[in-house]
Amino acid sequence: MHKQNERLTANLHLHISPRLVFSWLFAIVVTFTAISVASDLIRFRDGHRSKMTWWMALFNLDRPLGVPTFFKGILLFVCAAALAAIALHQWRQRDSFRFHWAALAMIFLYLSLDEMCALHNQLETMMKQRGGGDGGAGTNEYHGVWHYSWVIPALACLALVGVAYLWFVFRLPSATRTGVILSFVLCVGGAVGLEMLGGWLAERIGGEELGQNLPCALLANLEEFTEMLGLTVFLHTLLNYKMEFVPHLLLQVGDANPNPNANAPALAGPHHHLSGPARRAAGVHGPTRGSRRVGKIEVSVHVRPRGTRTDKFADAQETSQ
Repeated sequence: MHKQNERLTANLHLHISPRLVFSWLFAIVVTFTAISVASDLIRFRDGHRSKMTWWMALFNLDRPLGVPTFFKGILLFVCAAALAAIALHQWRQRDSFRFHWAALAMIFLYLSLDEMCALHNQLETMMKQRGGGDGGAGTNEYHGVWHYSWVIPALACLALVGVAYLWFVFRLPSATRTGVILSFVLCVGGAVGLEMLGGWLAERIGGEELGQNLPCALLANLEEFTEMLGLTVFLHTLLNYKMEFVPHLLLQVGDANPNPNANAPALAGPHHHLSGPARRAAGVHGPTRGSRRVGKIEVSVHVRPRGTRTDKFADAQETSQ
């Protein structure tokens, strides 16, 4: 006599088009940039800085708690999720670069947290304190392109990552390698290169922050635009790579016991010897005392070109396997 198990399986199929994702993200990036540039032009239209209104602060690219910052943090997190999906597949295949994919996923997860919490600003404060400044409105021992001193440890970390991933990038497929290099140039050029130029410009024109005059404000917009564009290109590259080399990813959450009736205690009640259909015919509904439900969630992720259709029967067969 075995305990009855009601196995519930929920199937979720996600179909993603890389081109459609890129189009929507690019439109959002351009929209945020246009609103931010327009707000800066309005603020400095009389030759001096006016007070920032609520909508300017909400959509300004250089504000730490604005909508674009939240969007970029989510974009970084989505890139981390895509890298984690590829790493999971490569791990199952015992690929020699599975550790590189997994490490990239963790790096982008940290970058997402940094974008949301502005951790690099705390690093800059520590650098100023070590350099002899007070980390606030006092003196700053770092000048010129090193005005924003967090770029110094950032460049060191980038050099280490570049050396560690040189062979990894070289072994990528040609199209993927081109996309990764392009996105790297855009992201690093914006986040570090333009930040260094902005620090030099801020000292030349005057002001500690980029948003205190129109040229610096426009440069900050360009910096954030190139970062978001680079992330969009990187996500598009990852989705195309997954479409070609990881076409189907199945995640299962739930009871993986192949024999759920094994080692189960006996049912209680007069109808314990009846099967499920026989119990329902006898007027017994629902699980009896001592029974349980075994749940399983199957998430199937497909990356396909835009306009293609999926055969539902084939998907069902693929999922059941």
